[in-house]
Amino acid sequence: MKINDMFAEGKKFLENLKPSDSLILVHHKDADGSYSAAIISIAMKRMGKKIDKIVTGTTEKSDEIVKAIKKYDKAIIVDIGIDLLFKELNKMEKEILYIDHHLTVDEKLSKKIVYINPRLEDEKIYQPATYVVYKFFSQLVGISDKEWLAVIGTVGDYGYEDCRDLLDRYFKVADKRDMWKTKYGKAVIVTVGAATGIGFGSLLKILIGSNNLEELVGNKKIKSGYKRYEKLYEDAKKLFWKNVEKFDDVNLMFSVISNDIKRVGSAIATETATKYPDKIIFLLEKTDNFYKIHARHQKGTINLGKLLREMGVGGGHGPAAGGKIAIKDLDSFKERVIKELRR
Repeated sequence: MKINDMFAEGKKFLENLKPSDSLILVHHKDADGSYSAAIISIAMKRMGKKIDKIVTGTTEKSDEIVKAIKKYDKAIIVDIGIDLLFKELNKMEKEILYIDHHLTVDEKLSKKIVYINPRLEDEKIYQPATYVVYKFFSQLVGISDKEWLAVIGTVGDYGYEDCRDLLDRYFKVADKRDMWKTKYGKAVIVTVGAATGIGFGSLLKILIGSNNLEELVGNKKIKSGYKRYEKLYEDAKKLFWKNVEKFDDVNLMFSVISNDIKRVGSAIATETATKYPDKIIFLLEKTDNFYKIHARHQKGTINLGKLLREMGVGGGHGPAAGGKIAIKDLDSFKERVIKELRR
């Protein structure tokens, strides 16, 4: 299916929204999800469409997403892999606009789900949700003044080669890893870091209300939130290196952070993978009563999203994936990862 055909179906969904319809927006709790949600919120308001509720969601807590959208007539879901959700969503028979860029599923979706994902046209393409959201809504309403948000969100999920038509207008880099040295990459680090302390709901409000990048990173809440985050991050990174186990025969670095430091695992895994592109990074972060998996491999010779999906614990992209396991399954999970990589 061509992306323009998907956009046409998405347009119909929005045109069919009635003032009486209650609508919920669910977005992933990360940079790509937050910046996508900001663009959607701004665009919908300019189109005269209301959003009654905005919540964050994560793949490992898909049951909470299902529970949240049951209360509303219609839903928009963005930047959350559909593989752990589609069965429940199909049963609900609810009209949903689903914008994503993770791995697709072979199973048939309900006709009431409008699914926009560039991988349906090209399974190898990598265009973050923020990029897709901006391309879609910019065809429907004037939001060019918010294109800078699309740039930050795209960088935040490591989009580059397939997003050059957008990014090249804002910066030039010799290597995509150098994106993090630009002001847009730095904005990702500061804003998502701050969200660890101020919450992603507060971050979203700030994104929506900011007129430009300088105003965003200069926001008092962002600055103070990031300052608190820096200490948490450094403490967690020390734990990562203290606990890391190295399996050189499969280029694996496996570490567990199992104390009260939370919501920094993704950033640590990404930083480590960027610094060591040949290494496969598995960082498990204790969250509530389970371990959250952060898997990274910049070289991309191992499809981590496919690996975690086949193991039945998660999914995601080739170079970056995530999921969850029960506390009791830690040792068996590590053994299975090593076994799979040794095949």
